[in-house]
Amino acid sequence: MDGRRRRRRRWRRRSLIVSIIAVLWSAALLAIVALLYKQGAQKAAEWAGVLGSVTALAAFTEPLVERAVARSSIKKPGGSEPADQVAGLHRAAEQLAHVVHSQWSAEARMRRLQDPWPLPLRWTAAEEDLADHADVVFKHWPQGSAPTATGPETLSGQLAEAVDLYERLPGKRLVVLGPPGSGKSVIAMTLTLALLDRWQPGLQVPVLIPVASWDPSHTRLDDWLAEYLSENYQLSGDSRDSRVIGRKLLASNMLLPILDGLDEIPEALRPLGIENLNRELDAAQPVILTCRTAEYREAVETGDVLTLAAVVELQPLHPATITKYLTETTPAGPRARRWAPVFERLRNDPDGALATVLRTPLMVFLTRAIYGDNPRDPSELLGQRFQDPASIENHLLSQLIPATYPDRLHSAEERQFHWQTDDVTSWLTYLARRAAGAGRPDLAWWQLERAVPAVVIDAVGGLLGGLVVGFVFGPIVGIVFAVAVVLAGTSPDPVPGP
Repeated sequence: MDGRRRRRRRWRRRSLIVSIIAVLWSAALLAIVALLYKQGAQKAAEWAGVLGSVTALAAFTEPLVERAVARSSIKKPGGSEPADQVAGLHRAAEQLAHVVHSQWSAEARMRRLQDPWPLPLRWTAAEEDLADHADVVFKHWPQGSAPTATGPETLSGQLAEAVDLYERLPGKRLVVLGPPGSGKSVIAMTLTLALLDRWQPGLQVPVLIPVASWDPSHTRLDDWLAEYLSENYQLSGDSRDSRVIGRKLLASNMLLPILDGLDEIPEALRPLGIENLNRELDAAQPVILTCRTAEYREAVETGDVLTLAAVVELQPLHPATITKYLTETTPAGPRARRWAPVFERLRNDPDGALATVLRTPLMVFLTRAIYGDNPRDPSELLGQRFQDPASIENHLLSQLIPATYPDRLHSAEERQFHWQTDDVTSWLTYLARRAAGAGRPDLAWWQLERAVPAVVIDAVGGLLGGLVVGFVFGPIVGIVFAVAVVLAGTSPDPVPGP
C-alpha cells in the first residue's frame, strides 16, 4: 500500500513539473513570437510551431529524462572496488551518526530533559513470561567475547545507568515496557544520545525509529528501515541510491535500530511485527524495542517474545522524586511554596487520585508546564472537581496549550511572532484529525502534501499542461492531454513484474 502511494505521489509531482516546464516554455514562446512580429519577421508563425513542438516534447519526455538521470546516478554493484564501497559505507555511517545526534539532541532540549535534569526513571526486570529464557538471554554472546550481565537480577537501574545496562547485555537486545506516559520514549532517546556520545567509526550507529509507520504484513523489515532512512536522512542525493545505502548499512550490521512504540501499530500486527524481527534479524544484530506493557503481553501471548532480548519494565515515580522535581523546576520563593499543600496530599494519600496521576512522568511534566512555569496556584488540583484520576488527567491535558501559548496583549509587530491559544488549538486539532484519518499517530511535514486531495493536484497539473498544449495544437488536443493527466494520476498502479 505504501509503495503504491509513493508511486502515485511521484506521478503527481512529475505531472506538476511537466506543467511548470510547459508554462515556462510557453512564456518564452510568446516572447519570441512577439519579438519576431515586432521586427516584421515573415516566418514568425513557423517559429511558433517549432517552439510549440519542442514544448510538447519537453513535457512528455521529462519523466523519462528524470528516470534516466536517477538511474545513471546509481553506481552498479560491480562498478567500483570493494574497498571504495566499504569506505563509502563508513562515510555514510559517520554522516548518519552526526545527523541523528543533532536531531535527537534538539528533541531532548525541546522536551526540556536538561532543564534542570531529567526525571530519574527506574526499571526492574519484567515478568519472566515476557522475555526469552534467561539461559538464552544471558549465556548467548558472540564468539570471542564474554557476558557481563549474568541474569535478570542484574537488570534493575535508573535513567543515568541506561547505556551501561544495555552494554552489559550479551546479545545487545533490549525491550523496554511501561504503561502510557511512563517514559519509554525518553529511555529510547536517552539510549540513542548516550550511545552516540560513545560512538566511534566502526561501531554500530543507533537510529531511533518510530514503529508507527511500519506495516509488517506488507513490508519487510529491511525495506521499511531502508525507506525510513532514505526519507528522513537522505543518505544520498538520489532517493533510490539512498535506499540502496540504507540496505547495505543494515546488511553490514552497521546500524542499531531503536524501535520506539510497537503498541502504535494495530493490535493484529504486533505479534507479526515481533515474528518478523525474530525471522529477519541475524543473531548478531542488536535491537532495542519499546512497547506498552499490556499491549506487549497480548502480543506475546498470541505469538512469540523477542529472541535473545532482556526485558525491563519502568516503575512508577516515587513521591519524593515528584516533590524534588516540581520544587526545583519552580522559581524559588512564594511560587515554590505554593506546592506545599499538594506535596502534603501526596504524602498523606499515596494511593489517592492525585498521587496515582503523578506517578507517570508525562503527567508530572504537564503539571510542571501548567503550574511550575506559570504563576498559577497548583492547589486547585485539590479541588472537589478532581476526585478521580481521569478528571485530573483530562484537566492537565486540556490546560497544556493555554499554558504553553497564553493569550497576552502584544503590539501589532509582536503578534506575528506570538501564537494565540485558539489558533494553536485549531492547528493541532487539524493535524490530529489528519493523523487519525490516515490511521497512523506520527506526523512529518513532508507528508502534509497528502492533505491536498489527489484530484486537486491532478487537476492543476492537467489544467496547466492542457492550456499550453491546447495553445500549440488546438483545444481538442489540450483537453485530451488534461484528461489523460487526471486519469493517469487516479488509475490503479500496475502490478510490478518479478
